[in-house]
Amino acid sequence: DPMMSKTFNLGKQEHFNDQLNKTDLQFTFLVPTDQAWDQIKKDFATAYKVLFMGDFFYQVHHILERHLQVGAKLSINELVKASQEGKGFEVMRGSPLQVSTQEDNGEMVTTVSKDGIVARVVRANIECTNGYIHLIDKVVMKRRDVTLGGGGNVLPSIIAIITTWMVSSLLR
Repeated sequence: DPMMSKTFNLGKQEHFNDQLNKTDLQFTFLVPTDQAWDQIKKDFATAYKVLFMGDFFYQVHHILERHLQVGAKLSINELVKASQEGKGFEVMRGSPLQVSTQEDNGEMVTTVSKDGIVARVVRANIECTNGYIHLIDKVVMKRRDVTLGGGGNVLPSIIAIITTWMVSSLLR
């Protein structure tokens, strides 16, 4: 499907998509459209580059896991009902997403929300052999969700602390 080719290509990194092909495993996947990824490219260019360059598959997995539930094949109505019951849409990584339906300019619109991010469901209930895909118009992520190892900053910090301690000892 041309609307979800970018998510599919991201899922090729380190075989993320393979779990979706296991017919004994059910899933529900809120798939960001290509336009949603284009918006990430505009809003968070560096994060987009990190995700799509292929070297940091663990970052890609973390983002995609925020859109995926493994173990249940849930229609959009079931997701809305789970949110109404207070459970939300339990995902592999992070807190549950809230799925709701409301009227907007005379039409019923289903949205997915978390941490101030609100995505519209643009196509629901795309049924697969072992799951449902629901296309959404935003990626559920913030800029801070894509980071490159903080470990590189630890050594300079330790050196700065030791240097400060030594200088202050000499000045006493």
